[in-house]
Amino acid sequence: MIFLGQTNIIDDIVESILESFTGLFRGFNFVCYNIFQYGNLIFFLFYLVLGGYLLVRAKNVEDKQKIYGRNLEFIKKRGRISAAILMTVAVLFLFKALPYLLLWLGQSFTLPPFVIWFGGAEVEDALNSIITINDLLSCDDITISFIFFIGLMSFISVILISFGFFLVVYNKNILRTKYKPINLIFLGIILSIVFGFTTYIKLII
Repeated sequence: MIFLGQTNIIDDIVESILESFTGLFRGFNFVCYNIFQYGNLIFFLFYLVLGGYLLVRAKNVEDKQKIYGRNLEFIKKRGRISAAILMTVAVLFLFKALPYLLLWLGQSFTLPPFVIWFGGAEVEDALNSIITINDLLSCDDITISFIFFIGLMSFISVILISFGFFLVVYNKNILRTKYKPINLIFLGIILSIVFGFTTYIKLII
């Protein structure tokens, strides 16, 4: 009887621990689901802010240089053209045109070895078969959490690489910040190699 009582206590502890982890997984899934639901809007705002900030900075640099008698009209023109490109990319994300294009281009890429090795066949099948994020809802909480984690890292890698190249191209003449873009690009590339560069796309469509 004492042994059975101890067994019941252990079972209750294990069950409470599993319930706690299940709550954590579901909380993480809820946060990630909302991030990906508004993923295109996040990218839209990201590129829109980059374009707007670049346009303002180019105008300010040109005005400051005129004080010293330098005519740097080309900086403002370069800022306008680049801002227009960035804002176009923002609009393409907002209307999901660019994600569909990237998804089509990325069809020939296989899943990263890390995902296949660590996630197993269930995660690989889920990632290959889903069309939209809602297709994941039939999976268990742990599988959804793992896929969301992969997608989130892939999502972050795109932002890091984009911002890094943005600084590389415009930091010297226009932005003049103290950020080190190479570090951002390197980290973004590492994340994209491990988790995939386009893994997030199906989750934001």
